[in-house]
Amino acid sequence: MAIVNLHDLVNDSSQAARFNRLFDQFWVLYDKIWPDSESENPKNDVLKGLNLEKRLVNGEYGVLINVSVDKNDDLNGFNWSYYYPKSDSLCPTYFAVDNSVRGQGVTARRLLEQIPVMQKQLGELGHDMRSIVLQCADPARDVEANEYNMDNRKRLELFSKGGARWVSQIENTEPDYAEERSNYLLLCYPVPGKGYPDASAISAYVDEYYDIWSVLPHKNDPSYLEYKAQLDLWQQAEVANVSFYFRRVAQDGARRSVDGPDGKSISVAAPARDGTEKLLSLNQALELKN
Repeated sequence: MAIVNLHDLVNDSSQAARFNRLFDQFWVLYDKIWPDSESENPKNDVLKGLNLEKRLVNGEYGVLINVSVDKNDDLNGFNWSYYYPKSDSLCPTYFAVDNSVRGQGVTARRLLEQIPVMQKQLGELGHDMRSIVLQCADPARDVEANEYNMDNRKRLELFSKGGARWVSQIENTEPDYAEERSNYLLLCYPVPGKGYPDASAISAYVDEYYDIWSVLPHKNDPSYLEYKAQLDLWQQAEVANVSFYFRRVAQDGARRSVDGPDGKSISVAAPARDGTEKLLSLNQALELKN
């Protein structure tokens, strides 16, 4: 199977027929898996997003779509990522393959293979990739599996095997444009040559993500304010060289959190004298560190 980057073909007049054919095949598979796709991501908006050079110069998000094709040059899967230029964040968002290779971790492997390629392409457009961030439905809250979507536990396992880490320092939220918030874990991959993003890089991603997708001003969006409060504590913990994280799932699988001194569900970890790990408030951890 070969990989074709639709964002490379979109402005190549000699490849117009091939681009149109592959894009149509991509859209059929996308719409089959996500039936409300046209309302959430209008086709014309996706086509505009593929014009990376124009979009990124204007400070607008870009769309990168890597499709896999068989020996007949017909599409059998895709990875769709957004690139947010102000924070230089690559955000893999949609993954799909046909039934012949489903459940084998093919999409995760293809994404990993394409990350250095996309990093080089973006570098040529003047953008130095700072973070690779993606969301995965939380198996502890939402397990869905059907003919198109694998069980979320398996999906998370495949991402993890590829090097993705759960950004456990913050409770992931979505902009309050819907009645119910999505239950997703925030994951990150290491950026080639740089490693995993720090609190500052994630904070920049959150700002741009909400700037694009929130229908409310940031100061009025409760989920954004929660995010920023958590990120502020994470940055303080980095400065103090303590490990800061959310304790969200008990060993028996039940949901739980640990309250900090201000009543927030925030905890940090610090080593006790006997080598075990204790849950402490940030202030307590700082006192122990000092």
